[in-house]
Amino acid sequence: SWSSPLSAEDERAVVGGCARTVRWQLAIFYFASGFWKANTSFLHPSYSCAGLFMVQPLEYLPDDVLFAASGLAASAVPALARAIAATGPAFTLVLEAVVPVLHFLEPRRFPRCALFGLVLTLAFHLVIGLTPPPSNVSTYGVTTCTR
Repeated sequence: SWSSPLSAEDERAVVGGCARTVRWQLAIFYFASGFWKANTSFLHPSYSCAGLFMVQPLEYLPDDVLFAASGLAASAVPALARAIAATGPAFTLVLEAVVPVLHFLEPRRFPRCALFGLVLTLAFHLVIGLTPPPSNVSTYGVTTCTR
């Protein structure tokens, strides 16, 4: 009947039939996301949300490292945070330019590229999901990954 679950074979056929469309949708989504960020506000580290999002996971460092008053951590952590904040916008644009290309490629012809695109996408959304509050948008990352 129409309400009974699909067999495993039928489900594979449906997924296989939709795979190219889903890959292209993701590629267009990531391309558009990067394209709209190619502006002076996003690219400027003082205004961009990219630096903020990329620096926030440093909050997971132990307090004695994060707030060290002396020693290597006292100079290394702030320098690392500044470097991440400064490169965050450019890194985000590069990522959102590479991911669409990898999703556009046919996985059967370019299996390593397809796998790299998948891993890069999942890693990107894992970092988004691990961003501490108040900027945590884990529901966005999880929802996008399930697609």
